[in-house]
Amino acid sequence: KVTDLNLSGESQEWRNNCTFEDIFKCENLESLELSRNYTIQKLPPEIGNLQQLHTFKMNGGSLKHLPDEFCNLKNLEILELSYQSLLTLPKNIGKLHNLKRVSLYWNTYLKRIPKSFTELQNLSSLFGSDSNG
Repeated sequence: KVTDLNLSGESQEWRNNCTFEDIFKCENLESLELSRNYTIQKLPPEIGNLQQLHTFKMNGGSLKHLPDEFCNLKNLEILELSYQSLLTLPKNIGKLHNLKRVSLYWNTYLKRIPKSFTELQNLSSLFGSDSNG
């Protein structure tokens, strides 16, 4: 059973062994890293099936949106989405009550954080800036 999966990098060689959709069938995943995968602009709703996930890192890329199902990741503690092209975050992101650390550096198109962020009682670190600092 796979619990940690790091598919970072621009080469995309991992796609020779599995499809992008296959990743979200690994229900035992606790940590998933997809950093520097510049062809990924959206995540499938099936990401919400990764109920054991506590760390999600996707730094560097072209991600524009997170599906609403992302808010089903009740065990998520660490979320890193820096250097992306995010336009919005799911309005129900406050449902991720175990979230402790969020990194959103250099998401220049992200103008607002949803009000539900105030519901993140365990959040101890929130990092973010835009290209202007």
